[in-house]
Amino acid sequence: AGYSSPSYSIQVGRYTKVGNTVRAYFRVAMSGGTVNSSGVVFSGLPYASVNHNSVYTAGTHYTNNASAGGENSVLLVFPNTAAIYMYVQAATGVGPITGATSGNALDVLGQVVYEAA
Repeated sequence: AGYSSPSYSIQVGRYTKVGNTVRAYFRVAMSGGTVNSSGVVFSGLPYASVNHNSVYTAGTHYTNNASAGGENSVLLVFPNTAAIYMYVQAATGVGPITGATSGNALDVLGQVVYEAA
């Protein structure tokens, strides 16, 4: 989401699972694609997160390159999903970072630790 026909110069990820705790880390560096107004989502986590409406896992990351929004971005794993969502934090709340905002040269290195379902 956030892009149609994306291309990547780097697209890697790894994970470790101990019990029901998953640590996943990744790097995605885009090299092209058409941006759109959908939120940026990194799909493909190895396990869905636990379905608990009070638990939203926040990850850590470094935005190496983005047209905008990277300086206040956060990574979130929502309940019962197998994806990482990129949001922007502002004084009035949070909302999704879109492909149109981040640009098609987005480069993110990140990790999340979450409870698997």
